[in-house]
Amino acid sequence: MNRRASQDTQLLQDIAEALSIHSYLEEEAERLRRHGIQTYSALYAALRDEHAGPDLRKAACWVLIALRKHVDRRRAVPPLLAALKSGPQPLRLDAIHALGILGSRRAVQPLLALVTDRQADEELRATALNCCYLLHEEDVLPHLRPIIFDEREALRVRAEALEWFFPLPIADYIDLLSNPASDLRFWAAFRLADKWSNIAEAFDALDRIAAFDHNLPQLWFWHVDREALMALEQIRLLPYRKFDDDGCPFSHSTALISPRLEYYDFTVWLRLQKQQGLPIQEPPLPDSARVSPEWLRRELERRWEGISFEPPRPAPNTYLLEWVIALDGATLLGGLHRDGYGLVLSSHGPDEAMYAFALWYRSISEVDPLYYYNWADPGIILERGMTVEAVQAAVEGRYGR
Repeated sequence: MNRRASQDTQLLQDIAEALSIHSYLEEEAERLRRHGIQTYSALYAALRDEHAGPDLRKAACWVLIALRKHVDRRRAVPPLLAALKSGPQPLRLDAIHALGILGSRRAVQPLLALVTDRQADEELRATALNCCYLLHEEDVLPHLRPIIFDEREALRVRAEALEWFFPLPIADYIDLLSNPASDLRFWAAFRLADKWSNIAEAFDALDRIAAFDHNLPQLWFWHVDREALMALEQIRLLPYRKFDDDGCPFSHSTALISPRLEYYDFTVWLRLQKQQGLPIQEPPLPDSARVSPEWLRRELERRWEGISFEPPRPAPNTYLLEWVIALDGATLLGGLHRDGYGLVLSSHGPDEAMYAFALWYRSISEVDPLYYYNWADPGIILERGMTVEAVQAAVEGRYGR
């Protein structure tokens, strides 16, 4: 049987099979049925048709996204490129998403032309840039550094370029940590933590940012200093790095214990504030919630035999107190942030060691509530009397495992 002809007539069958995974397809499939579209050929024709309703053409984009495993890209990409050129903005955005999901190299040059067109809509440019990342095309990379460093460019496009593309020279990231735009400082810190295996020369800049840069980006939803902690901790852990049998370093974990709304929880709160038109002010905390470094040191010494308060690479701006503990076969680094509220934990070992420390801290702290943030995920409220297994179950529940 001719595979292409068979696939052409199987559109409705493919949609029916995909409905169990993509429930939104029911509405899109109904729209196709109302217009008598039963084959892939008819779907592509509707997508090309500039006189077709935008809702129908948008439906065609989302059907192609959902059926990407069934789609013949050689036939699907040309009508998507036509929609990219001729449609209204919402349709063009959906066409960009579809092109990225289908992963066609033919889309790279049209998308790159859109990315570099300063007269084009900012959202279209940012979305096209994100799509280029999905296509993993090195052709795009030479165009991005000038965008990132061009002060005349739209902030969203610059931030999107910095978020999704790498690598820049490490000196560029260090330079960006001093950029006036908080979004660029944020994404520079993200990039340093995410992709650099050796970022030690950025330590001083990260220490400054993690300590003092409690500013919100314009386009993102948590603070620059909190984002910088991951990269800073990556460097602090270097002396304790462990390797597997193949010589590959184990990944590290970083967590934050805080009475504040942080990371994802802060994002939810901030969006609610904006929706209600309320001032963007952090929920206040009483001074009694601040931790005395002298008190914490005494408690640590009382509980953890062999503790050290002199890590090989201290971060004097970020932390009022730093410590190193050998716990359950893991090396656990800790630090009391200079804000007096946040405790940062990092380890190359099993996360259970961090859970155990967090529960010990819960047992001596009078502050309520107290959250455990497994990096940028939603916080877990640390309850008195919780077990390590309960914390682990709560963390795994955040990932739907």
